[in-house]
Amino acid sequence: PCHWDKKIIDEILAQNSRITNIEIKEIYGCLARGPIAHGRAPNTVPNVTKKEAINFRKYVRSLGFRFTYLLNAPFEFKTKKQKKEIKSYLDWIIDELEADSLMIASYPLMKFIRENYSSNIPIYISTIAGILNAKQLECFLEIHPSRIVPHHDINRNFKDLKELIKKTEKSVYDDLPMSFV
Repeated sequence: PCHWDKKIIDEILAQNSRITNIEIKEIYGCLARGPIAHGRAPNTVPNVTKKEAINFRKYVRSLGFRFTYLLNAPFEFKTKKQKKEIKSYLDWIIDELEADSLMIASYPLMKFIRENYSSNIPIYISTIAGILNAKQLECFLEIHPSRIVPHHDINRNFKDLKELIKKTEKSVYDDLPMSFV
């Protein structure tokens, strides 16, 4: 997580220069408050303004980091007013903050993004979506995810893990296989 803190980014850069076989190239973050929850403990997300977030995003882009925005909590659309509020929030994330990718747990939100925004914005399926096997992944394929972070219990079933990896290797979008984290 970026914690919206330049000192942390500078520490990552120092670490990247000291370690030769591991390099951090991507960070993630989210506003502490928004119409879609982020899936993090409330006290772990610093409260910054949208302007501060945009300035921080510019800083990390200048250093070569990719930025993933978390929309990481289970979510369902309930009203037209809520949908309008979500659209405004997503406009800010995609058009003003210019996130490189979105980490999402909610299939309805993923579908909404694919219907209303460029299909080029990478969508990462969050571990909170709870994918444990290839069959559970299938319903998400129509939104063309770029990455899947499966449920943390996947490592307890090697057969399902192998099938899920095989499914991600077969799923191709823009000639790039889906990555599996």
